[in-house]
Amino acid sequence: LGCTISTSDITYTLTGNITPASGGHGIQFTSGADGNDVTQTGDITTAGDNAYGLYFFSSDSNTTNLTGNITTAGNAAFGLFFLNSDSNTTNLTGNITTAGDFAVGLIFELSVSNTTDLTGNITTAGDASYGLVLSDSTSNTTDINGNITTTGNFTSGIELVTSNLNITTVTGNITTTGILAYGLFIRDSDSNTTNLTGNITTT
Repeated sequence: LGCTISTSDITYTLTGNITPASGGHGIQFTSGADGNDVTQTGDITTAGDNAYGLYFFSSDSNTTNLTGNITTAGNAAFGLFFLNSDSNTTNLTGNITTAGDFAVGLIFELSVSNTTDLTGNITTAGDASYGLVLSDSTSNTTDINGNITTTGNFTSGIELVTSNLNITTVTGNITTTGILAYGLFIRDSDSNTTNLTGNITTT
């Protein structure tokens, strides 16, 4: 089963792999779950459409340390998803892998001032699948030490849409394969800083 966190200001230490039933999320912070400190040692694996690995929903100021891989298989199944969530600190040592159309490795939507550090690779396979997305999000700091690889049509390694003042650092290569597949795509976004140490390859 997955893990649902609905408390505030609680410390959790989780050990072992998390494999919820099809369609379920791995770890979910529900609305109002603020100020928690969570350590997870083990892999998170989800299956089914809209099944997220680590999901913050209207949750603020949480600190999460995850050592393990996040793997999702399903359409619109995101690896790490921040929705309307602010000021969270997340450290992930492991890879994020998604398989399915509209699946995203790491996505911020309507989220502000989150700090995310990933040591590992992001790999997506499917049409309209993205490595890193910031949508309507502001002042997030994201540091990725690893490669971003997407395979599928209409994809991007990194995509910013109507998002401002974000700082993104990638130490690694970005590789995309498919029709209209972009390494870095920025639209209607201002005053962002993107640092890339590595190559961008599109085919």
